[in-house]
Amino acid sequence: MFATLGLSIGFSSCDRKEDVADETISVYVAFNYDSITPNREVIHCGAIWNDGNIIKLSSGREDVYVYDVYMSPHGDLYAAGNFDKNPLYWKNGEEHILTSGRAATGIGILNGKVYCCGYNTNYVGDQAMMWVDGEAQELKYGSRCNRLCIGNGKCYIAGYGEREMEGEIKEDALVWENGKPMSPLAQSKSGVDNYASANDVVCGDAVWIVGREKANTASWLPKVWVDYTHNNLTSAGMDSRLNAIVFENGTYYIAGNDGLKATYWTATQKSKTERRLANVKSVVLADKTPQQSTVSDIAVIDGNVYCVGYTRLADNYQPKLWVNGKDENFAFPKSYSNVVPQSIVLVKKEK
Repeated sequence: MFATLGLSIGFSSCDRKEDVADETISVYVAFNYDSITPNREVIHCGAIWNDGNIIKLSSGREDVYVYDVYMSPHGDLYAAGNFDKNPLYWKNGEEHILTSGRAATGIGILNGKVYCCGYNTNYVGDQAMMWVDGEAQELKYGSRCNRLCIGNGKCYIAGYGEREMEGEIKEDALVWENGKPMSPLAQSKSGVDNYASANDVVCGDAVWIVGREKANTASWLPKVWVDYTHNNLTSAGMDSRLNAIVFENGTYYIAGNDGLKATYWTATQKSKTERRLANVKSVVLADKTPQQSTVSDIAVIDGNVYCVGYTRLADNYQPKLWVNGKDENFAFPKSYSNVVPQSIVLVKKEK
């Protein structure tokens, strides 16, 4: 997270709603939603929620999706996504269309260059992609990228790849460093029936990666890989997953869902030489049944923990913002339905 002075976003916003953030912290949330027009037509849209203001992305286009939001050290607001079948990123609301792809799912800045990750889809399936200042690069062994992290002077990308094994397809959790594929992430078991995905990565005292691994036909193991060594965060649960991770002051904050319950965890590394978890604590944010709930992303600033996600009952999605474990009022216009938050960034306001 970055502190920024005199932040000015050069594009319009609308639909003022109640502020829920701390007065010293500005909150940016990338989200997707269905817009219901006066003639009852449904259009899929992407936007950014900022302290109650809604900043629409590519207004006027249809089938717009946004997956990641990022604030540069210079106060420029970036987002990554796609419209129709065109990957792109936005800088302060301006479109930058990327070539050779289907969607951009992560974005960051390294040495003044814009890094995006995502995927392409062709006649043989999905292909993991990275773009550096718009120049496309296929990521070896990869099918899809989920998120990226800038740290240690490198770009780390989390995702997965599919490969044939004994005549069947196996899914491996993968990480790329500056576009170079690392070895498939260690798992609890191996075999053609096993599937795993790396969903996010962060550089703290070590490189920590989060995701999940198929445990059996009915459940998944939430996984944390510490410098590429696997740890099971909790026991297996129905649709359990870890979606996001951040690091602050020696503590890792991990978000997702334990079974069907939206949850975040805090953890530390056992020691500099032991790639194991220590001091693991969990905070359950939503546990009502039969609703399914998850945390899509997590951000921490000065020990304040912000989580965004959703609850789902059948095909009805309800957006959620939790601050320090408390369910905040996260309201949207009545013409918005199925609001699904994807990513969150916190910025310190100028005093």
